[in-house]
Amino acid sequence: MSALDLADASIYYEVHAPIEQAAYRPLILIAGLASDSQSWLPRVVRALSQQRLVVTLDNRGCGRTEYQGEISIEQMASDCLTLADHLDLASVDLLGHSMGGMIALTAARQRPHQVNRMVLCNSSAKQSARNRRLFDDWSQTYSEQGPTAAWYRNLFYWLLTPDFFEDRHALDELVHMVMAYPHAPSATDYRQQGQAVATFDALAWLHDVQTPTLVMAASDDLLFPPGKDASGLAALPNAEIELVTGQSHSMPMLAPALLIEHTKSFLDSP
Repeated sequence: MSALDLADASIYYEVHAPIEQAAYRPLILIAGLASDSQSWLPRVVRALSQQRLVVTLDNRGCGRTEYQGEISIEQMASDCLTLADHLDLASVDLLGHSMGGMIALTAARQRPHQVNRMVLCNSSAKQSARNRRLFDDWSQTYSEQGPTAAWYRNLFYWLLTPDFFEDRHALDELVHMVMAYPHAPSATDYRQQGQAVATFDALAWLHDVQTPTLVMAASDDLLFPPGKDASGLAALPNAEIELVTGQSHSMPMLAPALLIEHTKSFLDSP
């Protein structure tokens, strides 16, 4: 557990190293909107760090990272690359979930020579008009009422599979867990991250990103419906599309075995 001190931020990060010398490139895990380094299940981190150096971090506006000024996807991407430099990682792979996928894409655009491969899970090249209004409504309610149990329940209705709600206690237990978390974003942090996602638009430059990429899209993702183009990410020149049936926006939480399997297979292939 460490912090990277910058002029306008202190970026919290963790390094998970294999017992023996890693044979593969280091891997940075980048979390989504209002999520931080602790949102990656221990099972996922343990599995991916068996043969790799795995780095997790708290983006600006989340967890234990402190910052000044505005939040943007470009700045968070720069933070990831600066952290890689700080750790002397000349070449890295990236795994980004949701907003984390947008950050990974931007990092690959900023430094194509340093990002070797990436996995984009439940992400999108651009926000729909509906999502922009949805994120604004979530932010407004969060600001006015705080992260109440009702706010979290309404959020999870968008993120989880229908099967999740068949267990009548599962949602209450999940809401209780997240409400007890001591590092929830402030109203300002949540609004800034939400605005960064809402204004993200990679369509004009997506074709320039040559990084080999695995796009993991979920068939039942309500936020980023995959459609025929994997939420626009099929336009990446070197993209491999994996449509996972029966899964929703929270694939890393609900289907960690699938995420681990596909990520390791893609990143470790010749």
